[in-house]
Amino acid sequence: GDVSLALAPRISTWPQWLPQALLLMLLLLPWPASTVSPQISGILVAPSANGVSPSGWKKTNDGAYQELPFNKVFTFHLFGRNLSQVLKLGFSYMHRNDSDCQDTKLSQAFDVELVDDSRALAEASVTQTSTVDEVVYICAKLRGADGAQHRWMFFGSHLRVYISREVFPMYATVLFICGLFTLSGLFSGLNLGLMALDINELRIICRAGSSAEKSYAKKIIPVRKRGNFLLCSLLLGNVLVNTTLSLLMDSITGDGIYAVISATIGIVILGEIIPQALCSRHGLAIGAYTMPITILFMALTSPISFPLSFVLDKVLGEDFGQVYDRNKLKEFIAAQGLEKTEANIILGALSLQNKTISEVMRNLGEVYMLPAETVIDSFTIDQIRDTGFTRIPIYDKERSNIINILNFKDLTIVNRDTPMRADLICEYFNRQVQVVYDTDTLDNALKLFLSNRIHLAIVKHHVGEEEGNDKDPYEVTVGLVTLEDILEEIIQEEIEDETDIPEVPQVNKALQGRRKFWKDVSLSGTSASQIPGQLRLAAAQNLAMQYSELFGRNAILEPVLDRMFEEKILVRHMFVYGDEDRNALYRRNEPADYGCFLLEGRAVLGIGVENLEFEATIFTLLGSKALSVVRDLHKQQPERLADPVELRRLPQFVPDYTAKAKQNMQYLKITQAQYAALLRISDIIRQEEAAAGREFAGPELEEKLGALFAAYFPRQLGRQGIGGRRPSRFSVNSPFAASAAASPTNEARAAAAALQTASPSSVEASASAAASAAAAAPTAPADAVVVVDAAPAPAAAVAAATDAAASANDDSPLINGGVSA
Repeated sequence: GDVSLALAPRISTWPQWLPQALLLMLLLLPWPASTVSPQISGILVAPSANGVSPSGWKKTNDGAYQELPFNKVFTFHLFGRNLSQVLKLGFSYMHRNDSDCQDTKLSQAFDVELVDDSRALAEASVTQTSTVDEVVYICAKLRGADGAQHRWMFFGSHLRVYISREVFPMYATVLFICGLFTLSGLFSGLNLGLMALDINELRIICRAGSSAEKSYAKKIIPVRKRGNFLLCSLLLGNVLVNTTLSLLMDSITGDGIYAVISATIGIVILGEIIPQALCSRHGLAIGAYTMPITILFMALTSPISFPLSFVLDKVLGEDFGQVYDRNKLKEFIAAQGLEKTEANIILGALSLQNKTISEVMRNLGEVYMLPAETVIDSFTIDQIRDTGFTRIPIYDKERSNIINILNFKDLTIVNRDTPMRADLICEYFNRQVQVVYDTDTLDNALKLFLSNRIHLAIVKHHVGEEEGNDKDPYEVTVGLVTLEDILEEIIQEEIEDETDIPEVPQVNKALQGRRKFWKDVSLSGTSASQIPGQLRLAAAQNLAMQYSELFGRNAILEPVLDRMFEEKILVRHMFVYGDEDRNALYRRNEPADYGCFLLEGRAVLGIGVENLEFEATIFTLLGSKALSVVRDLHKQQPERLADPVELRRLPQFVPDYTAKAKQNMQYLKITQAQYAALLRISDIIRQEEAAAGREFAGPELEEKLGALFAAYFPRQLGRQGIGGRRPSRFSVNSPFAASAAASPTNEARAAAAALQTASPSSVEASASAAASAAAAAPTAPADAVVVVDAAPAPAAAVAAATDAAASANDDSPLINGGVSA
């Protein structure tokens, strides 16, 4: 298959087996031995030792002939008769049958090696000269007869070969192939890099990218807008370059299969894999830098690519870029690796359209509200400030009937000495209540808040036929929504400030209690909150100086008086408009065993038959006579204060006036039993200081006061509201006191005496006897307790005796003491 044969007869077709068959025929032909002149009938061109093969075949009208490149050595097989006469082989650019070619032959001559008389070989090549066109003819140098001169002779025009000229030199062909590989990679990479860049993405980069990215995007956008034109140009250029590469590779290798293999490997690696890997990561920069080349090829291929792109635009439509819907955008953002807070904010904002107000609103039962008749004074302002709320709904009669919103900054117009009703303040500012419905989406609610510049709206629910309503549709208030609720839904976190309550169970219980308090805000009551330090100091000094007979140093020691403020004797009274019973501190001709020391607010005293009104302001002590009775007994016989019977016999204070709260108030409510306990504690401290020969101070004094107050002021004292059950006359401090309260019988008194003289170690054992005595006396007063001078009892003993007394007297009637004018 690597050899070829040129013969004289015209051959229109050339089967593969024909050269071998013709060679065999020539060898078998009988050649006359008497023929003197040699005859060359055919030639066979085969590859030489260097492995270079003929270029191919040249088809002409009279047959097919081989093509040989210039300057390549081939092995020429000569077939004929008397070939021993052939000395040299040469080539001529002209042909003359059976004539001399001495003048037309090329300069080079090649030796002929005789195989036998009918076959010879010659290693020869055709040298490129200006006289050679495309065909050369075989001529040979023959031996002269009988010593004659050698001569060059033609043997026919059929003995010829064609010359295949190289269009470019080899180095130029190699450089051209390298350039085509570069273009192939460029077109392939730009096809991926530029077409993957979305128009919307490029516009985003122009606004939010780095300076370099903005520059790249601005260069690419004009071309990328013509997406189909760009696509057709890149694909057309890529196909054209790859086809040309295959042809050039075939011209170099000279064999089709090798050209296909080499072109495929080169195009896949250099023209596809590497450029696409680079452009997929740096497509923006590469596309910008190669934009002039892209525009050039778009112009060169426009006669074909532009019509194709026009058809695509009409059939497929304009390329508007990638557009994400809401759900796809959420997933896209979640996959970007943003910080959790940033991602939550974006995802929360995207979710507003899918969430309704009913999912984030506060139910009506959880809302802090005030009734319309609430009097706003300093006490109410402090309470509102403590809650931390800045906008408080105001309702009329029912909590579902919200009539207005009170803004905390509106309270700046309120004079603490001249309080105002909440509904009047709201009417003055005339704020409109914004209403939304529980089915509205959060995005619409946010637009409403921003457009109307509001922070709070009332949520209503529409009750129609779909909910089984047989009557006309109506609306009901179900809750409240704030701008903060929507913002929390956007950022997916709770917004907490210094007034917010952490989400822990213990604090939640306190919050529920506070909400219950404000739900019943029209009721007065007591509070265990501590008095502010400055007010406490001023009140103590005023009591000691202005009411020195009752609270001076001779009666109550200063440390005892100061410690008194830590007990639950503070009453915070919420003024209820129109409810005189609940606002009453004292009622005319009704006995009372307590005194009231005003700390904040004002009270109105109705005196005489005509009920003349006088105002009592801060640091006024009402009902001082109730405490003076105890003080008088203490001066005369201080030991009698330890006898509960004596305390019960003390006359109560019967006022000849009516005292009512005019506004929200704070005052100290000190009963006769509590005042007696303060006197007893002061006496005990004086006695122990006298025995020690020094005054107690520092931690030692604090320890003694703590023990004495724990005994004389147990935790259950306080918490008594105005208008409720009259407070007990005495305070509990030991199992003896509990047993005495349970039974005034001799058995109980004996048990009490035993406990009073017992040592602290035996008090707990004596509690059992006291409890037994308490259980055996069912007729004892329910709230009568006695103050005694005894060491502080163990907690278990106090609890046992107190429980026994309570169980024995749950159903006992209240017995009042004596009454004096």
